[in-house]
Amino acid sequence: ILRSLPALTVVAPGDLWEVAEATEAIINQPGTCYLRLDKSYASPSHKKDERFHLGKARIICEGQDLTFLVTGGVLAEVLEAKDRLLDDGICARVLSVHTIKPLDTEAIVSASRETGGIITVEEHTIHGGLGGAVAETILESGIYPKFFYRIGIRAAGFASVVGSQQFLRKTYALDSASIYTKALELLRFC
Repeated sequence: ILRSLPALTVVAPGDLWEVAEATEAIINQPGTCYLRLDKSYASPSHKKDERFHLGKARIICEGQDLTFLVTGGVLAEVLEAKDRLLDDGICARVLSVHTIKPLDTEAIVSASRETGGIITVEEHTIHGGLGGAVAETILESGIYPKFFYRIGIRAAGFASVVGSQQFLRKTYALDSASIYTKALELLRFC
């Protein structure tokens, strides 16, 4: 919903470094900003001397077989899935898309051209979020990856199950094992 509002910056960091950097950046950003935080986070993923920029996705890992575009704390699950894929000889690029708006269309277009397929991962409904923004960007640029898939809550309405975050991630196929399995399934059909 917030992505559709004009002149609004939307940020969802994936690790504690991104949280600190995003907080500092939005303080200095003119206009209205929305900072989405959840209680989970990935291990530190920044490189020495790396600088944070609103609107610029961070390349966490390079890869050519597929790209994961992820927003928020579910980055930890994606990194675990990426490691399992690497054990199978599959090299995945991981982009932390900490800023949903403005979106880093350049990084998305590059990933679509340079890797075999695109998987977006977000810890909420797939409707109106990162996956939709990435799909719009790819199609409008005239690029057609071998596959495209949005991982997120696909249930109609709101989540109706109660439990820990880890339990809910498993229930809604947002855990590392489910992400790994979906990536293998998509790669198998390419």
